[in-house]
Amino acid sequence: MNIKAENLSPVNDAQAIVALIERQGLAYMHSSGCAVLGDGTWLQPEQWDTWLNIHGLFAEDSGARGEKGMDKVTETEAAKVVGSSASDCEIQMMGQADRNPLSALNAVAGALHYMNSKGVEKISHRRALVKAGRKALAEMEKI
Repeated sequence: MNIKAENLSPVNDAQAIVALIERQGLAYMHSSGCAVLGDGTWLQPEQWDTWLNIHGLFAEDSGARGEKGMDKVTETEAAKVVGSSASDCEIQMMGQADRNPLSALNAVAGALHYMNSKGVEKISHRRALVKAGRKALAEMEKI
């Protein structure tokens, strides 16, 4: 069975999205917010969010907690953000702040927590994260 990402609906086919991501694995996050899988399949941000939401909901119940109380999904996402270039970090987080300010604030907090717990001192990444956090707060104020 060959599932194409464009045929998936975040609402109707959450299990298919999860199966595709788990089967192919994540290669990298593009600065547009799209997730690129191991086989080159691109997932839209909404499809990637479906996977995060499903795993985020069950991470606490399953005891999937990493170092210092951070759940594995947050830790994985933070590692990807911190592992990218500072420019990609800023573009990705600013785009997320536009699309979903609450999710962006959560991602900013998770990335900063991850950086603090691991002793990562990437100043340019911290500035990009704080900038995105401010933008997310400004967007939430407009709502």
